[in-house]
Amino acid sequence: MATVEDLARELRELRHRKVARSLSHVDLVRSSNEISLTEQDLVDGSRGRLFLDYYGDEGLLTAFERYGLTAAIARRGYVDLCVVTRTEDERHMLVLNARPVTGGDPVRVLEMVVRRDTMLPHVPGSEKILKPEYAMLTVDWLLLENPRASFTKERPRLPGQAHPGLAVGWRILALMFRVVERLELDGLVTVAEHLHNAELYARELPFLDPVHGGRLDALLAALRVREGLSVAQASWALEWGLVRDREGEVVHWRGEAQVSTREKTFSTWIESETYAQYAREAAATFSPVLDRPAFDARWAEEHEALET
Repeated sequence: MATVEDLARELRELRHRKVARSLSHVDLVRSSNEISLTEQDLVDGSRGRLFLDYYGDEGLLTAFERYGLTAAIARRGYVDLCVVTRTEDERHMLVLNARPVTGGDPVRVLEMVVRRDTMLPHVPGSEKILKPEYAMLTVDWLLLENPRASFTKERPRLPGQAHPGLAVGWRILALMFRVVERLELDGLVTVAEHLHNAELYARELPFLDPVHGGRLDALLAALRVREGLSVAQASWALEWGLVRDREGEVVHWRGEAQVSTREKTFSTWIESETYAQYAREAAATFSPVLDRPAFDARWAEEHEALET
């Protein structure tokens, strides 16, 4: 039976597909910079290139507005969005700056680095299901932050954060799926830098290798369910080296490929009994355990200032 979250996701998907159909190629390639070849362009092939060789800066702003990202960022206190893009070989960087409604200079609220890539899925058990290769959009780096916000007891710092997030991650992910369709790629792939990133991505981006999916399931079962930790607490527990496996070795987070594709072969793999079996076996043999007394002491120490 479909859950409320599933139904909400389907409605968002339908709305986004409707918006995608309304946006033409001309809408998306529009740029504020006139692109003309110079002698330097012949030497530096990256100059004058559109984002992902398709999107102009004005086209990106149009897409952000039509998909609701502009309004979402405005609700968080930022307006007058400005896009800056740069290309280095196959890597494309996008920075989104915005002006705080309270005044002051524009600040960075989003930064991402993406590239087109080829995924070669060498995963045991998948040989008769997956294709030899997939054309993918790889997200190498994604930063979403609210520079004017402060961390609080209810919303503490996550590993890797300098500022609180914008809470628009799902919108960016949905936009990336539209990019994949627009560029006629097979799918999207990223590697989570921390546990909390992997937990968020896993809702839409399952692990290519079920062993890693099983290990994530085991971590979340141990830390989030059994120990009752929050998203931030679970991620910090790993960051502080306070989680050990059944052999007593410290568990260090290591991100692995999390993927979503439009290819039916991939969904067939994810939904297969072989995938589920590998995931179950990996979870059963992992058995992570939290040093709870050490964690509670460290957590209280780190967040004492937020409670006063």
